[in-house]
Amino acid sequence: MPLLAFGGAQILGGASILAVLVGEPIVRDYSSRVPFDSSQWRAENKQGAEGVRVHMVDDLLRKHQVVGMSRDQVNDLLGVPPVTEYFREYDYVYWLGQERGAFGIDSEWLVLKFKGNVVAEASVVTD
Repeated sequence: MPLLAFGGAQILGGASILAVLVGEPIVRDYSSRVPFDSSQWRAENKQGAEGVRVHMVDDLLRKHQVVGMSRDQVNDLLGVPPVTEYFREYDYVYWLGQERGAFGIDSEWLVLKFKGNVVAEASVVTD
């Protein structure tokens, strides 16, 4: 019986550690989300961006149908992003902030591809 109790304690301890390592970043990400704010988003287009967009991008994509918007509508809502060397295959590239998750070592970006004057694709990507 003691061997069985020891094995069970080891499994329970390992599962608890795994739950903290995996669950904590998920809870932290969910609890740090903020409502989309157009003026805050546009302010991040300048030097010294703090990465608040990563916390509001989910709300942006949920509440605004970005695909199908005209370039002027996107400019009004999100501003024109600064030029970047990242993701050259897209027309607009917005830096969101540090990648969410337990081991966020990359950055997250919102990328938009226009077809004519209308957004044809919108995705969140990492570098």
